[in-house]
Amino acid sequence: MWSNYEMVENKRFFDALISTGAIEYIKSNQLKSELSDYYNLEYMKLKSAIFSDNLCFNRFSEILTNFKMDSIKWNGMDKLTLHHFNPNDIRKIRNDTKLKSTALEWSMYMRMEIGYANDAKKRIHLIKKLINQELNF
Repeated sequence: MWSNYEMVENKRFFDALISTGAIEYIKSNQLKSELSDYYNLEYMKLKSAIFSDNLCFNRFSEILTNFKMDSIKWNGMDKLTLHHFNPNDIRKIRNDTKLKSTALEWSMYMRMEIGYANDAKKRIHLIKKLINQELNF
């Protein structure tokens, strides 16, 4: 999910509801509460996790530049890109404690980001349901 702000980029619409007072036109207190919780909790958690994920990715990538790649095989969008290192550098990579600790930290942030994204998706589904009820669909 690197730099994927797709789910959270629209906070400005919620901020506009608040700043203009338009949120008062929403009848459902549950919908108001869920919107508030989403943008004040889920949004901030996702934004923080995405930021941390990007930092770790950049650190990891920086460290990898110390090793020689033999080739890169790009498999197209939404597929894994394969990076082939020469055998001597593979041994160095396996013994690089800084690289290992950065990879471990990065994987922790990715798991956290995935968890936050799943929580956010559940709340978004509830918000959509509440919006449909508000609009009598």
